[in-house]
Amino acid sequence: MRKSFLAVVMLFLAVKFAFAGWEMPFGLRLGVDTPEAVKKVVMANGGVIEEEGNKIIKQDIVNPDIYGFKVENLNVDYLDYAMFWFYKGRLYQIEYVFPLNMEKEQFYLIDKKLRAKYGSPSRYVKPYLADGVAVWRNGDIEIKLLAPWVSRSMYLTYTHKPLESQALNSDNYYLNKTLSKPSKGL
Repeated sequence: MRKSFLAVVMLFLAVKFAFAGWEMPFGLRLGVDTPEAVKKVVMANGGVIEEEGNKIIKQDIVNPDIYGFKVENLNVDYLDYAMFWFYKGRLYQIEYVFPLNMEKEQFYLIDKKLRAKYGSPSRYVKPYLADGVAVWRNGDIEIKLLAPWVSRSMYLTYTHKPLESQALNSDNYYLNKTLSKPSKGL
């Protein structure tokens, strides 16, 4: 009995420490936080909301289930801007956009910081003659660092995968719903 209790305690501590350090930026909670809560946190950290509205899927087709806002001046080193996306009022993605030079120095710098915080990535592609990619996964959360080979921007995204899947299905629904309507005047 005592050995099984000790084993359960050890397992609990192992799981707790394995998932420690997976806090999101500014203490935000993917899959939980609302736009109002995120706006308060963003403004408290120096952010200024520059643009906001529903997601444009294609040309003039809008998804009313997905809402987002663009933030500038957020208290993050070297950040150009950040995007916060919500599906039916719950935060499902944070996207940071950083400047990127041809040597991809910023990729290596941020990758090093993420490795110190989250451990080794589950997928890694060095940014040499290819898009640089580093991916960390933990349950429903995915963190992805992407440095396109031919680009002046690099992207760091924190994504709640189940909500992202629902958001993509919603995009497809509204796209197909709009495109299936007969055109007037033809």
